[in-house]
Amino acid sequence: MIATNQKTRFLGLVPYAFVAAPLIYLGVFMFWPLMRQILTSFTDTRLTRPTEGAYIGLQNYVTLLNDPQFYTTLRVTIVYTLATVLLGVTLGVISALAIDRPFRGRSLVRAILLFGWAVPNVAAVLIWLWMFNGPSGVLNDVALAMGLDRIEWLTSVQMAFPSLLVVTVWQVTPFVMLVILAALQSVPGEVREAARIDGAEPFLRAAAEYPDGLRGRAGGALSDARCARRADGCFGNDRTGCRIGRARHEMRGGARWRRLGG
Repeated sequence: MIATNQKTRFLGLVPYAFVAAPLIYLGVFMFWPLMRQILTSFTDTRLTRPTEGAYIGLQNYVTLLNDPQFYTTLRVTIVYTLATVLLGVTLGVISALAIDRPFRGRSLVRAILLFGWAVPNVAAVLIWLWMFNGPSGVLNDVALAMGLDRIEWLTSVQMAFPSLLVVTVWQVTPFVMLVILAALQSVPGEVREAARIDGAEPFLRAAAEYPDGLRGRAGGALSDARCARRADGCFGNDRTGCRIGRARHEMRGGARWRRLGG
């Protein structure tokens, strides 16, 4: 009896052990360095003397806010973030809708569209650096073949930002497409069949089929797109939101089709 109680108590601690492992990892490698950075920002620490910094309060922040370059950097960062998220999510949703329906060669098209997400970041950077190369890059070869001059993709003020934007969207879009496509294909077949039988127009059918199933996934996709450029690859799915959205979708499906048919 005592052995059974000890075994029960031990099994009751197992879930906490599974939770403790990632919490320890996050605390050591994410939260603690973040706190150190915040504390260091209130000192005059230098890279050459990291342990000799003296407390100076908010002086670093005052210097930063008085620097005009800070506002230029902030503006570029905001534009870059908004552009990559909006373009990545928009193109990802469009791509998912395009390959959701069966057609000849769909597997090949899906593999090609997912290539940007499957390629490791280091390999992708090297490929794009070669393509953007001024003297020998393939993009400049195409430009010369079209009768244009060579373009300094990464060294000119006008082209550096758009070039970086293209690379980021190329990597973000496939993952968003994968998440949205998984949500689309989780819609029950009987729901789609009911819409077709009730005579719903294709546009209305899609509008009624997908929103609830996509809501949780789309939220996760937006979050993933925002942090997709982080070095640690912040890729996670809002599975709970997706399951809740799907349950609500199935419960309200019949009423929606009746409204569309009426």
